[in-house]
Amino acid sequence: MKNIILSALIFAVSSLTYLQAKEISGKVLGADPDGTKEPVTGAVIRFVKAKTGAYTDNTGAFKIDLPSKADRAIISFVGFEPDTIASTSMNDGIEIVLKANATTQTIVVQGDSPALINKSDVYSTTTMTQHSLRKAACCNLSESFQTNASVDVSYSDAVTGAKTIEMLGLKGIYVQMLAEKTPTLRGLASPFGLSYIPGTWMNSISISKGAASVTTGFESVTGQINLDYKQETNSEKVLGSAYYNSDGELDVAANASTKVGDKWTSTLYLQGNYNNLQIDRNNDGFLDQPTRYLYNVMNRWRRPADNGHNMFGFHILGENRRGGQIKDLTNPENTNLYKINLATNRYELFGKKAIIFSGKNSNSIALIANGSYHKTTGLFGARDYAGDQLSGYANLIYDFATPDQKHILDFGASVQYDKYNEEFKNKDLTEIINKDREELIPGVYAEYTYAGIKDLTLVGGIRADYDWNNKIYYTPRFHVKWGFYPGWSMRASAGRGWRKPALLAENLGVMASSRKLVFDSNLNIEDAWNYGGNILGEFEIFGKEASFSMEFYRTDFVNQIVIDMDRAVDKVYFTNLDGKSFSNSFQVDFTITPIKRFHIMTAYRYNDVQTTYNGVLEQKPLSSPHRGFINLEYATEFNSWTFDFTANYIGGGRLPNTSSNPIEYQLPKNYDGYFMMNSQIRKKLSDWNIYLGCENILNFMQENPILAYNEPWGNHFDSSIIYAPIMGRKVYLKITYEIW
Repeated sequence: MKNIILSALIFAVSSLTYLQAKEISGKVLGADPDGTKEPVTGAVIRFVKAKTGAYTDNTGAFKIDLPSKADRAIISFVGFEPDTIASTSMNDGIEIVLKANATTQTIVVQGDSPALINKSDVYSTTTMTQHSLRKAACCNLSESFQTNASVDVSYSDAVTGAKTIEMLGLKGIYVQMLAEKTPTLRGLASPFGLSYIPGTWMNSISISKGAASVTTGFESVTGQINLDYKQETNSEKVLGSAYYNSDGELDVAANASTKVGDKWTSTLYLQGNYNNLQIDRNNDGFLDQPTRYLYNVMNRWRRPADNGHNMFGFHILGENRRGGQIKDLTNPENTNLYKINLATNRYELFGKKAIIFSGKNSNSIALIANGSYHKTTGLFGARDYAGDQLSGYANLIYDFATPDQKHILDFGASVQYDKYNEEFKNKDLTEIINKDREELIPGVYAEYTYAGIKDLTLVGGIRADYDWNNKIYYTPRFHVKWGFYPGWSMRASAGRGWRKPALLAENLGVMASSRKLVFDSNLNIEDAWNYGGNILGEFEIFGKEASFSMEFYRTDFVNQIVIDMDRAVDKVYFTNLDGKSFSNSFQVDFTITPIKRFHIMTAYRYNDVQTTYNGVLEQKPLSSPHRGFINLEYATEFNSWTFDFTANYIGGGRLPNTSSNPIEYQLPKNYDGYFMMNSQIRKKLSDWNIYLGCENILNFMQENPILAYNEPWGNHFDSSIIYAPIMGRKVYLKITYEIW
C-alpha cells in the first residue's frame, strides 16, 4: 500500500513542479573495452526530481528540457554502467560516454532496429530492448516475439490457449529460460510461462543461440532466453498501461519504483488480465479461445553499494482458464458438454548478493538463489489432471579478471532441487498416470575466457552435476569469436545440454484429445549436442547503413523423449529415442536503413528437423521447414509517430498420420504454407503513448482445427493438431502513461 500511495503522489507532484525548462541537445556514446566509441540507441536520460526523460535516437542524439532547479540526470542503457550528471553541468552539445559493464561483457551498439546484436559478446546473442518490445504492444512475452526473426510462436492446441515457442527448429522446452541469469519458468510453468510476464515489466530480452555458458546450468540445449526486468536505473519511475482488443481481452499493468530510506529502492509490478467473451468464429461449437482471469504481482527490493549490491523479491500469480464446448451441434438440448478448466497458482522468492573486491584485478563473488511452488489443476472432458512442483536453486559464483580483461575465470557451485507430483486420468478413466519424482542435483563448474590475442576471444567451460538418483553428468562447452575484418566477426560454439522433462505438463496439448497416453518404462534424460556458428558484418550500401548475418546450427540428440502420434490415431507414445534425431537450422538476415529513421529487416530460415518414429526417420510433424520474415519501421523525428509492419511466411509441413481414421476424420499428409501480417501505429504525446494495431491482417485461420469436433466424447476427437492460427484478425488499442 505504501508503494501505491507513493506512486500516486509522484503522478500528482510531477505535474506541479519544474514548469520552467530550457531545452538542450546532446549525444550518448558507448565505449568498448578497447576504447572504441559508438552511438548508443535507446539510452535513457532522466532527471531524478523533475521526473522528465528522453531516449536517444539511432545516432545517439537526444533533446531534453533542462530543469530550472538543480537536479541530477541518470543516463543508462543495458550493458553499460549508468552515469549520473548534475543538471548544472549539462550544456547544449554535451557528449556523454557510457562505460561497458565489466560483469556482463555485453555491449549493445547496433542501431535502433527491431533487435540489437551484441557485437562484443562472444556468444551469439540478440537483444530485444524496450524499443523492440514496443513494436508488439500486447500484454505478455508470448506476443513480444512476433517481431523477432529468431523465435517462432504458435499454439500448442485449439482449446487451452497455450502458446509455445521454437528456436533452431525445436520446441521451447529445449531453450533455457532465465530471469537475470536465474533459471525460471521450468517444468509445470512451461506451457503458459510466456503469458506470465507482461512486456511492460521488461527492460530487455536477450536471445542466445547454440551452446550457452556453463555458469547458468546444464539445461540449455538450443540456447537461452534471459529476461531483464526494469529497475530504477534503466526505466520510468512510474508506468501504467491499459490494453483492449476486439477479442474481448482487457489487460492493465503497472510498475513503479520508489526510494525507501537512504539506500533501498523498491519496484512494484502489477498486472490484471480479464476476458469473458465467448468467441466461436468457425461455428464448431467450441470456444476459439478460453476465457481467462489472471492477477500478477511482483515486488523487488534493491540496494546498490560501492562494493556490490543486494536484491530480493517475490512473485505471486493466479490464473483461471475455461474453454471447450459451448453447444452441442448435433443435439442442442445436450448439457453434457466437453469442458476444459485449468487453474494455476504460482509463488516465487528470489534474491542476489554480490560483493566486488577492491584491488588492481577485477574480483567479485555472487550468490543467486530462488525458490518456487507451482500448482495446476485441470479438467479435460472427463479426464482430471493435477500437478504441483516445488523447486529450489542456488548458485555461488566467483569471478576473476586481470586489469586488462585478457584473462577471466568464473567458477562456482550450484544446486537444483525439484519435487514433482503429477497425475492424469488416462482414456479409460480407470488408469491413473503418475509421474511423481524428487531429485537433488548439485554441480560444480569453471569457465575460462582468454582475450589476449587481438580480435580473438576464446571461452572454454565445463561443469559436472551429480544426479542423486543416477550418476555424474559432464557438460563441456566451447566458444570462439574472431573479428577477422573491420565491422565483421565470426562466432562458433559447441557443447552439450541435458534435461529431465515434466512429461505431462509439457504435453498438455495432447491431453485435449481422446488419445490414450502410453509411456515406455525407464525413460531416460534428454541429452543432446549443439554446434554451429555465425558470421556478422556491418557495412554501407550507397552510403546507407546495413548489416548481414548468416548462421548454421545443428542439434544432435543422444537421447530424446519421442512423442509419437503417427503409430496409432487413438494413442500417443512416449518413448526413448531408438535411432537418429537431429535439427539443422540455417538462417540469413539482412537489415538496412535506406533513409533516415526507416529500417528494413529481413530474414529467411530453413529448418531440417527429423526424428526416428517407430523405426523410420521422418520429418517432425507440425514443423515448417521454410520461414520468411520482413519488418518495416518508420519513425518521424523524435519518434513522435512510429509505423511498424511485420510479415511472416510459414511454409508447409507434415501432419501426423490419420489414415486409419474414418474418411471424414482423415487429414492430408501435408499442410500448405501461409502468411501472417501484423501492423501497428504508435503516437507519443509527452508522457503518453497510444498504440493502435492489427494482428493477422489477412484473417487467416486453420480450417477445422479440432478433429471430430462433433463427437468430442468419441474415439477420434483431437484438438492438438495445430499448425496455423486458430484466431482471426484482431484489432487492439493500448495506452501507456510514463513518469521519469
